[in-house]
Amino acid sequence: MKVLITGGNGFIGSRVVAALVSRGYPVRCLLRPNSRTHRIDGLQWERATGDVRDLPSILNAIRGCDAVIHAASLSSWADLDSPELDPVVLGGTLNILEAIRNQATPPRLIYVGSAACLGGSSTPHRIPDEDAPFELNPTLFRYAALKRQASDCCLLAWKTAGIPAIVVHPAETYGPGDDSHVTASTLIDFAKGPFTIVCPGGTSVVHVDDVAEAIVLALEKGTPGQSYFLGGENLSIREMAKTAHRVLGRARPILCIPTPFFRSLIAIMGILPGQWAKQNRTKYRYANHFWFYSNTRARNELGATFRSAEATFRDTYDWLATRGEDPFQAK
Repeated sequence: MKVLITGGNGFIGSRVVAALVSRGYPVRCLLRPNSRTHRIDGLQWERATGDVRDLPSILNAIRGCDAVIHAASLSSWADLDSPELDPVVLGGTLNILEAIRNQATPPRLIYVGSAACLGGSSTPHRIPDEDAPFELNPTLFRYAALKRQASDCCLLAWKTAGIPAIVVHPAETYGPGDDSHVTASTLIDFAKGPFTIVCPGGTSVVHVDDVAEAIVLALEKGTPGQSYFLGGENLSIREMAKTAHRVLGRARPILCIPTPFFRSLIAIMGILPGQWAKQNRTKYRYANHFWFYSNTRARNELGATFRSAEATFRDTYDWLATRGEDPFQAK
């Protein structure tokens, strides 16, 4: 089948394009006129110019396609307070659904959500699955709330309109190709200085190629109306730092900021002026939670596999080295 992918030039999307092409799928990428395509240059794919915020361009791009993988989103820490978050994350998804409704035979839809929209927890002892209720404050966790809303719209479209929609929720994704340092910046921070400072919190860690493979498996095997968490090991930030140090062969002290002090720091950032304080307040708020989930459904129903955090970090550090980037140096 012919597959339309939005965000096919992104960190995750580009690996999905590569996985699709390697299986022989014809691929069409919906891209803005100024989108960089360096991650997918050299692969066989067709370009459709447009934007997820523009319904007519989606209607043009979707013509003749049997499936849609909607991976376009804002995802960097700098974007999580952007005024474009709503029109891209929620508005873009609603446009995709509307374009699918306009087709005589609705294409199969894979919506790439986020582990963040499964809710998170203030404790590491809770390991929910994809059916966990969303209990975060939507004002404080705006990105997570919008991704959850977009995911719910896709699942509702299956129940009410028969759109064969499947949702996947990637965990914190690492690996080669992260030249914007969305997550590679964390590994660089772990490498710098005589000691590492971490905060209370944790996340599931996953390799970008495992996410891409699982997305294609969802396309091939997923059940419409179902959602799948795509993540590997659940690690505290302290455990992530220890794993990174082990990969680098450079053991060093790890200092964990006590939770009350860290939350006071977040509160202080709320009254400080400037973009730096605003961006880091959002980043630290997410870092102070535990984004731990069970990947049982993806493993059992899709046959997805997820490598260890150590293997994932090693691959990322090796890729940084091939680019001539020294993780031990400040950026």
